Amino acid sequence: LNAMDGLSLLTRVSQSVPTIAASLLSLPRLGNPYLSQSAYSILADLLSIPADDPVNNLQGQLRDILQAVVTDPPSNSDLTLAPAWASVVGHAILAFHEVDPDACAVKVGEVWKLLWSFLESSQRAIRQSVSDSLDSLIKCFTPKMIQIAIDDKTGATSTIRKIISQLDKALGSLAFAAATPEILTVLSSLVIGLRYRNDSRSSPTATELL
Repeated sequence: LNAMDGLSLLTRVSQSVPTIAASLLSLPRLGNPYLSQSAYSILADLLSIPADDPVNNLQGQLRDILQAVVTDPPSNSDLTLAPAWASVVGHAILAFHEVDPDACAVKVGEVWKLLWSFLESSQRAIRQSVSDSLDSLIKCFTPKMIQIAIDDKTGATSTIRKIISQLDKALGSLAFAAATPEILTVLSSLVIGLRYRNDSRSSPTATELL
């Protein structure tokens, strides 16, 4: 009986998660930064639930959740809301990658561009949160994306090559001078994320090739 009760409770919780997520997404529209911050924080926790956890019933909503969050970014000077928003973007993209890597890969360039602009913020807490989310995006690189970057010698079509070029330019840019620690952190994540080899273990990694 106890096992049956536990299973029933688990089922009810699982069924409630999508409704809770939808309700949380509606709160930022009210314009209260503190309420929005709390909503994003709770949503990030929900998105952190592993995909194979019985409670997690968000798989079908992940694309829409990500789109809803990136469609309504805060100001890059909003110290109350921007860190929480960046965090939920990072959690959403990782959760999406876990259930559909190829569909997620299509969004990486768009989301990177949006987050990148926040590194120009004068607020360190915002830059650090954005740096963490950019690290999450790097974890969403698929072998196909990396191979396209290796093959794209001109850098015209590869999302990853564009990201590398952007990081390189930022290190010499006054606009990103304050963000140098965060940029170096992202570069470190990139080195790790591009350890992919397309042949034998003796072949160079994507990090070396790129």
